[in-house]
Amino acid sequence: MFQLPNCPAHDLMAAEGWSIVHSYTRLRVDLDTTEFPQPAQPPLGVRLRVAADDQDRRAVHSVLEDALAGHWNHRRRTFAEFDRDQRQRGSYDAALWWLAEVDGVCAGAVIARDPSERAWIAWLGVLDAYRGRGIGTQLLRTVFRLLRDRGHHSVGVDVDTHNSAGALSVYRAAGMSERGTADQWRKIYAHQPF
Repeated sequence: MFQLPNCPAHDLMAAEGWSIVHSYTRLRVDLDTTEFPQPAQPPLGVRLRVAADDQDRRAVHSVLEDALAGHWNHRRRTFAEFDRDQRQRGSYDAALWWLAEVDGVCAGAVIARDPSERAWIAWLGVLDAYRGRGIGTQLLRTVFRLLRDRGHHSVGVDVDTHNSAGALSVYRAAGMSERGTADQWRKIYAHQPF
């Protein structure tokens, strides 16, 4: 269950045995008022490109799995599981799967979605060895421009508030601003025999 911090139900939920296990921050960028450098200028030695085929989509999956390994509540999935989950979403669009390569090595990836009601960043990851070079920011700005060209006015994302890789700062650097935080609550019930 998710609740806003300090909501009226907070004390009641705590009294009933619920506890906060994690929190997420929602960010948004207004594509109508935010300027993104044109054309995209990736950092020196970095090449951004759409994941054009099945092999590229497998590379996106591999980068995301490795970049997110060890993060809270992340469960590794095979490419078949991941791909099936992505395709089942009504907003699946392989043209919004992008890779960042550094000297030919896949170093970062992003997957965006653009259902009619709102555009969304579904996944973003940069491998540890390549962080701090602006790759995540550049991937985000690239898909922001694509989504704006498709007629979207804003893009949102939900981020693990306690992400150890500095995800919040990457999203802020790309022009996104915080809209709020939601706490995830859990209650463990004792097993009752029948």
